[in-house]
Amino acid sequence: MTNPQTSSESTLSNSWLELDTARLRSNIEVLQDASRPAKVVGVVKANAYGHGAVAVANILLQSGVERLAVATVQEGITLRDAGFDVPIFVLAAPLPKFLDLYRTYNLELTIPSIESAQFVADSIDAESGGVDCHIKIDTGMGRIGCQPDHVRDIVAILSSNPGVRIRSLWTHLARSTDADGIYSGEQVDRFVDAVKNLPNIENIALHVASSYALNTSRRSISVWSGDTWTRIGVALYGMMDQRGLEDTLDLEPVLRWTSELVQIKRVAQGSPISYGGRWVAQRPSLIGTVSVGYADGYSRQMENRAEVGIRGERFPVVGAICMDMIMVDLGSLEDQQRFNIGDEVVLMGRGGPSVFELADWAKTISYEITTSITARVGRTVI
Repeated sequence: MTNPQTSSESTLSNSWLELDTARLRSNIEVLQDASRPAKVVGVVKANAYGHGAVAVANILLQSGVERLAVATVQEGITLRDAGFDVPIFVLAAPLPKFLDLYRTYNLELTIPSIESAQFVADSIDAESGGVDCHIKIDTGMGRIGCQPDHVRDIVAILSSNPGVRIRSLWTHLARSTDADGIYSGEQVDRFVDAVKNLPNIENIALHVASSYALNTSRRSISVWSGDTWTRIGVALYGMMDQRGLEDTLDLEPVLRWTSELVQIKRVAQGSPISYGGRWVAQRPSLIGTVSVGYADGYSRQMENRAEVGIRGERFPVVGAICMDMIMVDLGSLEDQQRFNIGDEVVLMGRGGPSVFELADWAKTISYEITTSITARVGRTVI
């Protein structure tokens, strides 16, 4: 495994992300307790939802998590190249052209259809080491996955090749945030009906729940004597936009995003600020420029809505958000002595707005905020 440190490139960045490992470890422990007897699969797709896949994977494994999940072959290869040798489960449907990469990098693949099962069974040479796979059942998401009545045929096809090992059967809930849980319950019932009478699958795990569905998964656990898993992604990072689970579990966001004041300018009343002049100073004002913009992932949708934290106070972001800069109304001209070039500006996290506030301002969800943060933002682990 790799122990990432702050890179030389990060020290040259104009804004920085801090990953709080103490909070992350706490979240993992809370979710492991809430998931038992199911085992947690740590979902680190999309660069761990923007948090840094290598750093997060290290903490997950140190905390006892035994399997990781990613969205793409490329993400799996990144973890293998970083030295991780645990099972890595690729959640997306496999492209036939990548099958050799699954074998080369020992990545576990998803089987979403009879056609996919037949291709894998026909292509895998048992003497070359084979491949591990997970059968995805579409119980109502309408995305990838086989029809429930195809599961038996898929198991038979895959079992015909001794080099193909079925590790789990799984589904994904489409409405796990619905308060009444009715649709999720219907999906669980379809899943249980599809798997309960399958032959020779005692050593195959079941998993239904993602972060928002820990309680729903109990219904599938209760009818299964083998292993069960929970696929935990957003909850690891303390980003539950529908607050039900966070209200019952002690989860905290683990990222802090900061930049600095690079200029402090006095402007007259009536001065327009930024492109289009869509914000105009209503008094003689002190305007601070901060070195972050939409090229860093700071959404243009937050124009004239966002706030930042400076010296323990909140200040509004004013005018259009630029590619590389934002402007902040620091108050009246008399306030200039309070600020200095290089003062820390908290864009998100401790001392500033939460990721949920940024999501509200951008009219999106918290994990789109973090996955949109770009590679030119520096990163450090604390």
